[in-house]
Amino acid sequence: MSRIGRLTCDLRISIHMLISQHHALIGEESITGMVGTIEQQCNVLKVVEDAYNAARVLCEREYLDSPRLKATCLDTTDSNPETRDQVSAAMVPAHLHHIMFEILKNAMRATCEFAE
Repeated sequence: MSRIGRLTCDLRISIHMLISQHHALIGEESITGMVGTIEQQCNVLKVVEDAYNAARVLCEREYLDSPRLKATCLDTTDSNPETRDQVSAAMVPAHLHHIMFEILKNAMRATCEFAE
């Protein structure tokens, strides 16, 4: 597929996602019956931990070991000390998962190959 073809396909997918999300937010069913893909209270740390676990499986399969992850969150806008470590945002969890999976996979590979 040419670069222009990929961009057109990506644009079409993005527009479809936005239309689907709009219909879901106003309570209407979309033409295809799909619901929106944006989670309004996406738990960011959970998505990152899921992406780490997926990348860890690949790393352990390739290198028989994997770096450990210690991830924490801090919401500096939250004045309640009991909930400051719970960060949520309106986003597409699958997109965040994909991005974090790629970042973590590359970091784990570099760690295993160069920092033994």
